[in-house]
Amino acid sequence: MNKYESKTATTSTEASKGYYICRPPISKDYDLPTKEQLLEIEEGDFVQLIFGSSEIAGAEELWCKVVKLAGSYAYGELVGEPRNISNLKKGDLVSFYLGDVVKIMKDYRVEKK
Repeated sequence: MNKYESKTATTSTEASKGYYICRPPISKDYDLPTKEQLLEIEEGDFVQLIFGSSEIAGAEELWCKVVKLAGSYAYGELVGEPRNISNLKKGDLVSFYLGDVVKIMKDYRVEKK
């Protein structure tokens, strides 16, 4: 696998892929980034995506560090360890559509529990 190849993630609901990226919920209670904020994403920024899997009934929100932008798509490296999706691990590269981003941070701080 070269530097920018990634595990396949799509916005489809095909569980055969192992995992997929979910579209963000459209709700007034969910504060999604604006189109302008999405277009300002740069390499090195941290973005949160919602991952689903055939292994879990719900979904899991995970942070990625953007390592490459390619038009309206990007590649990101997972910065946290998924709790419920065994097909993903910290450090994996995933590709995603910028419209699937639910949160953006310019620097990432891990919360200690």
